[in-house]
Amino acid sequence: MGEFILALRALKVGAGKPSLQELQRRSGVPRSTLADALNPRRRELPKLEVVLALVRACGGGAPEEQRWRAAWKRVAQATDGVRIQSAGTDPDAPLEPTAPTAPTAPAASGRNFLPPGPADFTAREKEVLSIIEAAGTTAEAGPALLAVDGMAGVGKTALAVHAGHRLAHLFPDGQYYLDLHAHTVGQDPVDPAAALDTLLRTHGRSADSIPAGLAERAAAWRAELADHRVLLVIDNAASAEQVRPLLPGSGGSLVLVTSRRRLVSLEGGRSLSLDLLSAADAVLLFQRVLGPRADAEPEAVAAIVELCGRLPLAIRIAAARLRHRSSWSVALLVERLSDERRRLGELATSDLAVAAAFQTSFNHLAWQEQRVFAQLGLVPGADVDARAVAALVGLRTDDAERSLEELLDAHLVEQLQADRYTLHDLLRIHSAAQAASLPEAERENALQQLFDHYRYSASIAMDAMFPHERHRRPEIKPPNGVTEEFTDRTAAVNWLDTERSNLVAASGLPGLPQHAIDLSAILARYLERGAHGKQALVLHERALRLARAAGDVVAEAGALRFIGLTHLQLRDYQSALAALEEAMAVLQEHGRKDSLAAVLNNLGAVHGLLGRLDQSLHHFEQALRLSRAEGDDSNEAIAVGNLGLIHRRQGRLEESLALNREALELQRRLGNTIGQSISLDNLGVTCRHLGRLDEALEHHRQALVLDREGNDRTGELITIDNLGLIHFLMGDHAAALARFEEAVTLSGQLEDRTSEGIALGNIGNVRREQGRTEEALQHHRTALDLIRAHDGTLNLAEALNNLGETLSALRTPEPALPLHNEALEIAETCGDPIETARSRDLLGRVQHQLGDQRAARELHALARAAYLRMGLPQAAALAARGCCP
Repeated sequence: MGEFILALRALKVGAGKPSLQELQRRSGVPRSTLADALNPRRRELPKLEVVLALVRACGGGAPEEQRWRAAWKRVAQATDGVRIQSAGTDPDAPLEPTAPTAPTAPAASGRNFLPPGPADFTAREKEVLSIIEAAGTTAEAGPALLAVDGMAGVGKTALAVHAGHRLAHLFPDGQYYLDLHAHTVGQDPVDPAAALDTLLRTHGRSADSIPAGLAERAAAWRAELADHRVLLVIDNAASAEQVRPLLPGSGGSLVLVTSRRRLVSLEGGRSLSLDLLSAADAVLLFQRVLGPRADAEPEAVAAIVELCGRLPLAIRIAAARLRHRSSWSVALLVERLSDERRRLGELATSDLAVAAAFQTSFNHLAWQEQRVFAQLGLVPGADVDARAVAALVGLRTDDAERSLEELLDAHLVEQLQADRYTLHDLLRIHSAAQAASLPEAERENALQQLFDHYRYSASIAMDAMFPHERHRRPEIKPPNGVTEEFTDRTAAVNWLDTERSNLVAASGLPGLPQHAIDLSAILARYLERGAHGKQALVLHERALRLARAAGDVVAEAGALRFIGLTHLQLRDYQSALAALEEAMAVLQEHGRKDSLAAVLNNLGAVHGLLGRLDQSLHHFEQALRLSRAEGDDSNEAIAVGNLGLIHRRQGRLEESLALNREALELQRRLGNTIGQSISLDNLGVTCRHLGRLDEALEHHRQALVLDREGNDRTGELITIDNLGLIHFLMGDHAAALARFEEAVTLSGQLEDRTSEGIALGNIGNVRREQGRTEEALQHHRTALDLIRAHDGTLNLAEALNNLGETLSALRTPEPALPLHNEALEIAETCGDPIETARSRDLLGRVQHQLGDQRAARELHALARAAYLRMGLPQAAALAARGCCP
């Protein structure tokens, strides 16, 4: 079906690409019907009368109509069975059964020297259409040229030959094929003069009439083609210089050139870079080559084409090997290909090999590009920029970039985004094999130069982001050669975000333990506040193993603390507690006080999140005393702010305000924007509890600006949710919902299920206030499920109360009762008087609905007394409802 439509489009192109309006005028068929018939995505065969009208409109006579009628019937029979009905045919007339062969366009005249097209040619519809479009430019504008480039094995020749056969009827004076052997094993590239000799002989010139010189032969070839319409496929070209003398000078010919290099200097033509197959097309190609056996193991087939990198040559080889090994399953070949060390060896037959195809491309490189390609096989990450390659190979940046661009033009590297270079999976394996052949000293030196570059660049990026903590990070001297430069915090954040995976991968390189230990300490704050917990654990746990092996107790305690902070960010509180307690034990055992205040602050945070508010308070007080005794301004500011948070959670709101203001001033003196944001956010929460909503809104707005300037995604999530709460209390439901929805999205990106549950619960509160209680109920149930699964403390008490309040609003108080009782137990156990008072307030409402007015009054009296003691506005609201005696 698809090829039939492509042939129709080619017919239109060959007729000079008349417009649909013109075709409507010639045929009498509506323009929309013609457009539909020519649509390459259509699923059904166009009606026969439409096809024949289109043939006549494109200048076809009776013989052409007959050929198209026969082609139409073959396609119809292949898709609909042996009986065909269409306008202009007798529905009862029998048709002889015909094998369901692929449809063909009308046969071409002239001499056809194209090799057979691959019978299992798959997909590439878009690329075939591009070639058809190029063919359409030959009628009046002279010869058309299209250069198809792509990596070895991507299917350039198959595409050109397949398209050539489809277009052959448009070029009645002949279809020529010439292999220039740029990358043929055991053969030198064909000299242009020799290529012209072959073409002239093929065209019919006698040997004694062919001139001797290149220029004369090129002129003779142009003269031969001047008044002809021929198709010329020039395959496997090495360069534009090799192709240029072979091009026609005039006439209506089409030249298709294939090359592994981008022939950017080939004038007057179009270019078409051939990409890998899509996953679906790769599977289809494998199925066509292997046959029915592929249908029995679809998952294994999908795995194989990915292991082949969706490269057609590799897919054909893998399928061919299976086709000739009846005892092998597809799953067995998956297992064999899964071993990277033998994968390229497996992708070979007696006359085809992926590795050999890659090697011929490598052999055509200049010495410096060969060296760059080989050393790229050492790179542990997924992609690199020119600066990293310059460090790796020991080049200037502009020289490294030139070499990378040469490799890009040769399709030995890919560029998925600007200024970033990567290798196809199979080429990565081939590059690694090239690297393995380098002297060991050269490999080790290259990797150290790369890691030196990464470590120093990360260090100065962190200096740009967190200058106030520079003295807490390892001091890294600049390496020889190329270094990064960061003009501002944004540039530093962008570099760290781009290189993060490469930095973590580099930490696993052997033989450079201090580099990995340093990188852990350098990146800790960025990874924590950016919520990159999984990668942080990989890096810090490597650093811990290396520090212990080196007997470096300070580095060991540091790595343990960073591991604890990461588990804290991931809300794995027990693991965080274990790591931090171990860090404190290491420091105390060796009499080290320089990091002890930081560990105490972190321990206090974990205990607070576990609902152990008294223990949290104790740790923060210890951290404050120690930091002041040691002159540690940074941890003093953190401890003061942490104490302000605990005082708020324990209901001492005025003390909380004073401490958070002090913390904010300390953080401003230090220039710690993260600390300032946290202090502002804490001030906003305390002001919200006290009913000072305008002040709270301003604090949170300032905090959000700092969060985003500092790429503090953890802080940003908290602040966004707090802003939503202020809008909700102010009665601006639309603004509140917008913030809560934003929080849901961000928590999903950070994989923070607890924060997602909190935001969903807040959306439920808004919906309940809007009277959409059924919708609110669904949000609260989802929120409770998330929080119960991921957080068992005060957030759980709040989620329980939210759901219970909505059930009460639905006049179903019975199921609300146990929810509020559970919330009350949690809040009392944690020592949180605010949530305790709220639990009693809501329990009183439930008891009122259930008819127990005495219990309701007692609970409301306790809640109101607590609200009054803490200075909260809920006391007046409770009294106004007449709920208290």
